[in-house]
Amino acid sequence: MTYSSKIILSLLLGAIMCAYVSASTAKICENTSGTLTCPKLREKIKIQKVQYGSNMFNNCGSGSRSCSGGMQTANLRVYRSIKSSCNGKSRCTLSANNSVWGSDPCPNTVKYMKVDYNCE
Repeated sequence: MTYSSKIILSLLLGAIMCAYVSASTAKICENTSGTLTCPKLREKIKIQKVQYGSNMFNNCGSGSRSCSGGMQTANLRVYRSIKSSCNGKSRCTLSANNSVWGSDPCPNTVKYMKVDYNCE
């Protein structure tokens, strides 16, 4: 391998290592709080997607079941609020309830909030 090839390879490997991102998902049952955490000291949270509702994967206790509303993606107001609470921090605590969400997508069933985020 030539000297210039070694330099190029070194630069490419360095770029790949710097671009490492750990993806996580938090599931917070209705009327409870949950904490999003980045495992490494210098990593910071970056919210990717927020959903609220209920589906067949709901295991938040009695009264949890799938519903016709399913899992709804956050509207812009809710998404921005959660981003401003968490982005750039190593940990943050969120509450899952209808008042945070602004509506009840699945009346008469226990819901949960699903938050997909990266630690960068």
